[in-house]
Amino acid sequence: AAGGGVGLAATQLAHAMGCLVIGTSRSPQKRELMLTYGVDFTVDTTTSDWPDAILTATDGQGVNAIIDHLGGPFWEGNLACLSRLGRIVIVGLLAGAKAHVDLRAMMDRRATIVGTVQRARPIEEKIAATQAFQSNVVPWLTRGLVRPVVDSTFPLDQARNALSRMDSNQSFGKIVLLC
Repeated sequence: AAGGGVGLAATQLAHAMGCLVIGTSRSPQKRELMLTYGVDFTVDTTTSDWPDAILTATDGQGVNAIIDHLGGPFWEGNLACLSRLGRIVIVGLLAGAKAHVDLRAMMDRRATIVGTVQRARPIEEKIAATQAFQSNVVPWLTRGLVRPVVDSTFPLDQARNALSRMDSNQSFGKIVLLC
């Protein structure tokens, strides 16, 4: 899900670090736009063979890291295209919270699975994350290697319209409410 705000930030950060970046989306328009934000290769997740496309793009090696915004039905495909010693970071559950887990595949890959959410973190962790962001990411923002992607802005009294825009799956980047 590299067309959302978090996905675009992750792809730009990976690109700035010199990684091969693969972005996924159901939308052909979003996949095309991703290429202008450091994505090297895009994959259509509406096809059943999307894990094979990723394996082909990585010469059968799989990917070292997956930022998973969707969860649920995408779990098995994510695991199928994960490299040995690869990591899956679960940051969202837009497609569902339940998944069938092939523990043997996880063991064979010696995979690491991490779930994360910002809200539930203690204040000390939030401070450390902010300091790490300031020292590691802000210089890339300053140099233009990473840039915020704003799809649209709405006055606060049009929050319903902003939610409609988000629900439409037409947005690319963040939707911002203005106070």
